[in-house]
Amino acid sequence: MPNLPVSDPRPDALKLALARRAAELELCRRDPAHYIFNYVRTKDEHDTGSPIKQFPRKEYLEHLLGIWHTGNSVEFLIKSRQLMVSWLAVAYISWVARFHNHRLIFVQSKKEEDAANLVFNTHPSQARLSFIETHLPGWMQNVPVWAYGKAIYDNGSRVQAIPQGPTHYESYVPSLVFNDEASLQDEWMAGHAALKPCIEGGGRCITVATVRMPSSYSEEMREGEKYEPLMHGMHTFRSQSGVSSTALHYSADPDKDPETDRGGQWYASAIDGYPGGTEGHLWRQHMEMDFEALSGTQLFPYFDKCRKHLVAKAPPRNLQLGWRYFGGFDYGKRNRTAFGVYALSPEGKQYWLWELVAPGEELGGIPGIVARMKRCPYWEDVRHSIRADPSMWNDNQAKLGGGYTSISQLFAIEGVGLQKSPLKGQNADDIGIERLQHFYWADPYDPLLTIDPQCVEHIRQFKSLRYQEWTVAVQGTRSLKETLVDRDNDTWDAWKYSECARPSPARLTRKAPLGSFESQRRNMLKLLEKRPGPLRVA
Repeated sequence: MPNLPVSDPRPDALKLALARRAAELELCRRDPAHYIFNYVRTKDEHDTGSPIKQFPRKEYLEHLLGIWHTGNSVEFLIKSRQLMVSWLAVAYISWVARFHNHRLIFVQSKKEEDAANLVFNTHPSQARLSFIETHLPGWMQNVPVWAYGKAIYDNGSRVQAIPQGPTHYESYVPSLVFNDEASLQDEWMAGHAALKPCIEGGGRCITVATVRMPSSYSEEMREGEKYEPLMHGMHTFRSQSGVSSTALHYSADPDKDPETDRGGQWYASAIDGYPGGTEGHLWRQHMEMDFEALSGTQLFPYFDKCRKHLVAKAPPRNLQLGWRYFGGFDYGKRNRTAFGVYALSPEGKQYWLWELVAPGEELGGIPGIVARMKRCPYWEDVRHSIRADPSMWNDNQAKLGGGYTSISQLFAIEGVGLQKSPLKGQNADDIGIERLQHFYWADPYDPLLTIDPQCVEHIRQFKSLRYQEWTVAVQGTRSLKETLVDRDNDTWDAWKYSECARPSPARLTRKAPLGSFESQRRNMLKLLEKRPGPLRVA
């Protein structure tokens, strides 16, 4: 829209200009699209000739704005990079704050500094909200009071930058939360769980990110129920937990669609900046939204190929003759707590039978975790053989009345006596890797360790375990396969704590000598497995 002058001294012209301004402001107040696509300016730091630009009116941006404005109270987005999504979100925040009284808006990112770069950081020209507000037409400007990561409007609305995590929502009832780059946030899952009760009754949450694997948000955005596309390169779906979600591919932008002339030129230049080009994991994740494109060397590259052998239903309880049960435990308060139940048969075969995996706060803290653990069908068999992270025995938990206690002692008070694992970290990793690679899964088509299908988190996490990917410089001083990626590995930690407490597994011969007692015992067990109904002893 053109700027609307008021310099004409004629009273009628002045009144007309003021009326036009009032009408425009009313249109902006009613319609965020009118405000954003007519009056908001952005900056393109790559364009040295004309860096300040009017917000582009593109079909996919109009669709996305409509979803955020009229959709569900919680909306997720998974997207390709370079689609102006963060600019659109900040422009929408500007509209909410300036045209609605007493709104509390949180802008969240991994670090407070990242969030402040979307609100205000040292100078109005640097952060996005401050840039938008100071580049509106002069007659529209009503510049907020700025502070680091904050904008306070004269109508009582406030925008605040916060880092990741759930504690920043406590005691607040935000009107709108914009969470940017959620896939970079280790505490996203716990933060989102803490936010949900805070926005009940009218608040809204918009969460956006590029695919980065492994991460909690990217796993959440693996598509569940899929709907009809909104347009080329854009469709809606339900996330893993059923949240209304949108997928936005770069081809939704005509200027980036490889099928157009201009998009083809962009595509050719864009891939030059990505290691490995279009086949590299960074391009596959960040641009193609490929959830299976992972970096680093996979720990068990044969997992999917041998899945039907590695994942198998365990024998029923009445055939678990002579089995010994043991458990592993990895505690997380905001992150996931993992409790796994495992068993060893007399033949030396290990079975993974049962799991409990969820953020500790979602389970109700330590009392809630204990209550769920005690519901395990193997509880009486495993309760005295649960190994856990040795750091749980550190006295770092403040007690009422003064002093400190340990997390393990808090569990003991609730009736769960955990046992300290002899090893943790890299040393425990090395033992677990050596035993899986060289004994249990030495022949993945005939494994000595199987995972029950109900242990869905064990299956998901173990198939995705990877070694850290070193730079060329670091590879010169370190072994390539040295350290596992310390992310999304709660079930691995639980199992390794239990496994490294056990003696090295015996290298049993696969076939017992014909006619021996062991041969006859195994044959009898095979017959029992084939016989329907409960075991009857004469």
